[in-house]
Amino acid sequence: MVAGAGVFAYQRWAFGGDSSLDDIDVRETARALRGIPKSVLLAAVVYAVVFAPTLAWFYRQWTASVWENGHGLLVPVAVLYFGVRLLRGEGDRPAEASAWGFVPLVVGLLMAVTDVSLGTRYLTAAGFVMTLPGLSLLFLGARRTRRLALPLALSVFMIPIPTAVSDVFGMRLLTAEGAAAALRAVGYAVHQNYTLLALPRFSIDVTYACSGFAALYAGSFTAVSLAGFAPSRWRKLAVLAAILPAALLSNIFRVVLLALLASAFGTEVFDSALHPVSGALAFAVAIGILACVAGRRTLRAMFE
Repeated sequence: MVAGAGVFAYQRWAFGGDSSLDDIDVRETARALRGIPKSVLLAAVVYAVVFAPTLAWFYRQWTASVWENGHGLLVPVAVLYFGVRLLRGEGDRPAEASAWGFVPLVVGLLMAVTDVSLGTRYLTAAGFVMTLPGLSLLFLGARRTRRLALPLALSVFMIPIPTAVSDVFGMRLLTAEGAAAALRAVGYAVHQNYTLLALPRFSIDVTYACSGFAALYAGSFTAVSLAGFAPSRWRKLAVLAAILPAALLSNIFRVVLLALLASAFGTEVFDSALHPVSGALAFAVAIGILACVAGRRTLRAMFE
């Protein structure tokens, strides 16, 4: 597979010196495709076979629940969109290839092979992400790969993260404490026992799914995207620093909102459509906070 990728990259380098992505002749392109060595086609098939189960697992994780990794569906779209934007004006430059691409490509493949026996899936997922800069170096060269640093970095957010990781950041406890303080501020009697909030007629347990970690992970993806287009270093740092506060505030808002609704309309609220809708609302609040911190100039730069 590595040899085939090298041959493919060499073909791009050897025959792409005078080519332009803005002026493509269909017949010449078809002849070039027919001339691709069989080893390259075999390498592409092997690559697809190796990582097809991982991509299928990605999709299952992204669509499993609104409470975790739901942003994953947007990551490939964002990677493609930002990649096309950042490569504007590259059509009149000759094609390139860098042998340094073999390093991350081989490392990523070794991770995937190792995970065949370990069965963690996460090692293969990390290996897949590792191969992307390798393929970029082989097919696009070092200069274009540097321009693609942002979308390549965003590809990391395709990897699903278990909600149990939320305890590392203390999201459950911080959410419970913040929600208890907010409810007391508006006149509710609340007894907090770690992540359990006991109110007069019902109680709310801030579980892993309700910890706000999904908003934190999705917010991190959004913040890195915004920081990539922020006009100044201080603006970039401000957006990145706002990730945890934005996720925490949005999740506290969601828990308080559910508590107020349950107090007014009964605990049936927890089993109704309002429960998942409140999760989507928390995502929207977190993204809105990050967008405000990033500012209008950043948003214009992202979508101009």
